[in-house]
Amino acid sequence: MKTWDAAGRPRQCPLFEYKKLMNAKYKHAVCSIRKNQQTMRADFLAEKLLSNNAADFWKEVRALNNSETSLTCTSEGISVADNIFEQWS
Repeated sequence: MKTWDAAGRPRQCPLFEYKKLMNAKYKHAVCSIRKNQQTMRADFLAEKLLSNNAADFWKEVRALNNSETSLTCTSEGISVADNIFEQWS
């Protein structure tokens, strides 16, 4: 908070209490979103599906799937694709 910085970062004043409150609200919001992320995505896709616009629905599905993390490229410490193949064959 720039106002709190400009005031010399006091530890006991209304600005500090406000800063603590805002930080707590932010952290609570981030935690809540992390816990409910899958439900939020499912609800969002359900709304798109119910809007009877298949193109928008599949566009959103692709966008959500592309934002996911990719699969790992290592298996038991082996990272070259050919070596991983040999390990399992």
